[in-house]
Amino acid sequence: MEAIRHQSNVLLLWALTTIALTVILTSCKKPDPSETPEEFNRGALLTHLADELIIPSYAEFQVAVNELQNSANELANNPTSGSLSEARNSWRTTVLSWQKVAMFEFGPAADITMQASTNVYPVDTVLVESNLSSGSYNLASIANLAARGFPALDYLLFGGASEESIIDLYTTDPNASGRVDYLLAVAAELKTNTDQIVNAWQSTGGNYRNTFIANTGTDAGSSLGLFLNAFTKSFEQNTRKEKLGLPSGASTFSQTPLPDLVEAYYEFNNNITYIAASVQAFENVYSGTNDLGEDGVGLDDYLDFLGATYFDDELNATILDQLATLKTAVSTLNDPLSDYVVSNQTEAIQVYAEMQQLVVLWKVDMMSSLGVLVTYQDNDGD
Repeated sequence: MEAIRHQSNVLLLWALTTIALTVILTSCKKPDPSETPEEFNRGALLTHLADELIIPSYAEFQVAVNELQNSANELANNPTSGSLSEARNSWRTTVLSWQKVAMFEFGPAADITMQASTNVYPVDTVLVESNLSSGSYNLASIANLAARGFPALDYLLFGGASEESIIDLYTTDPNASGRVDYLLAVAAELKTNTDQIVNAWQSTGGNYRNTFIANTGTDAGSSLGLFLNAFTKSFEQNTRKEKLGLPSGASTFSQTPLPDLVEAYYEFNNNITYIAASVQAFENVYSGTNDLGEDGVGLDDYLDFLGATYFDDELNATILDQLATLKTAVSTLNDPLSDYVVSNQTEAIQVYAEMQQLVVLWKVDMMSSLGVLVTYQDNDGD
């Protein structure tokens, strides 16, 4: 009887061992190539980004910058209420167009630090006045970061008690000629920088487009790595922090509103328009939607392909929901933002909080899911 029991145990042990080995061998079996999941086509993503979003946005911006320079020339040659109005309208159009390209601070734009030369605010009005009165300045120098680009033009076109008083600054003021020269110099620098970037992306220049779409890896130096770091950094620092965080006090140690730090401080009628345009531009690029409303390959498709999740939900769906929530929140803000952040600071900080939630989803969850390393830091943390 004991022998029979021993034999049964041996047979049971043999059976269990066989099953275990079968499981191990099966799990370690080299997968059949026909069963291997197809890899996401990053080349198609990069091509769509370049041809349908980046290059067209820069082309639109270039047209706006050219018109801005033309209107600045007209104001310089014939300072009237009409020419001032035209220059102001051109400035508004160009700043609005800028919201679409500000996030592309990599490649040709990074080479000339386009963000720093275009939209560092608040403007240093003392430095602007000193420069135009002396006639001795180099706009490309670091010392003039806060005295160039859109903020400088904001001050030169809108910084006066009335249209008449501004026109006087270009006609009868002792520094009128210097002011005219400075206006033209700032507009010319914008055009030079914009033309350089557009030429670099197109075949007429350095043809960066081909370089961009050919580099399909995910490492820090890949096109996807460069693009995603520029994308998330621009939203975190330029849109979230600079457009709303600093003015509302949410990004300051004191939590005190700093109304003079808003974008377009002197124009002040379209602060919220620029914030809303920036958020919409980020959503369009994320979803691969061009200006015609045509949906192409986007980061949303990449996340869905990977099956990326956020707790128990799809990560892409969570991001889209947060974008919708943020756009609704932005619509509750009112111009001028410099007044709103003081009288409605709590509400402004709530909108900032919605921006911060999107920062986390993009910078932490999306970047991790896509296997792309974050190569920049922001002292606000996540």
